[in-house]
Amino acid sequence: YDTSYGTTLDEIFVLSDGAPSVGEVIDPDEILRLVKETNRFASMRINTVFVSTEPPEDQRQAVPKMGMPPEELMKRLAEKDGVSFSHRVLDQAGAMADGVARYAALECKGWKGAEGTALAPGNEQTRFYTELLAGFAATGQAAVQELWSGDHLVASRLMIRANGMMVMLKATYDESLAKYAIGWRLLE
Repeated sequence: YDTSYGTTLDEIFVLSDGAPSVGEVIDPDEILRLVKETNRFASMRINTVFVSTEPPEDQRQAVPKMGMPPEELMKRLAEKDGVSFSHRVLDQAGAMADGVARYAALECKGWKGAEGTALAPGNEQTRFYTELLAGFAATGQAAVQELWSGDHLVASRLMIRANGMMVMLKATYDESLAKYAIGWRLLE
């Protein structure tokens, strides 16, 4: 890594599930130490995008112990002056109600909320999408995709799958971040 000190790069994006599993170094603490040491002179801005699906309960037990949660590794990589995004995919039937509720809370803060057309906590439209997605998720055919920056939900979309296609039913984003096209990050 000593040849990296002379790089002309000033920014990188790391897309990962945050669980190192191949390569010479897979220990998260050692990865953080090496990145910090290497970046000491390069001073690159490190941005991270954490990609994860919500595993079923029986699979959560099988995740190897890393010493820190995968999302924490990604946050710590971007600590200095980068931006850390966490991409979550909820695809279990039991997760649909919470995912749709977070979607509704975000959507009703924007122009659709002002116009009265947004999903909103407890309204008929929200109940419809919750039931629809839970039904499709029971057969592995629905997902709520969320993009987080820290503990702030910045974009979300509701989707169903059928016949090899993914259909996006609704999408919303934090309109205070509109100039950054934050909603498009879910499409990356």
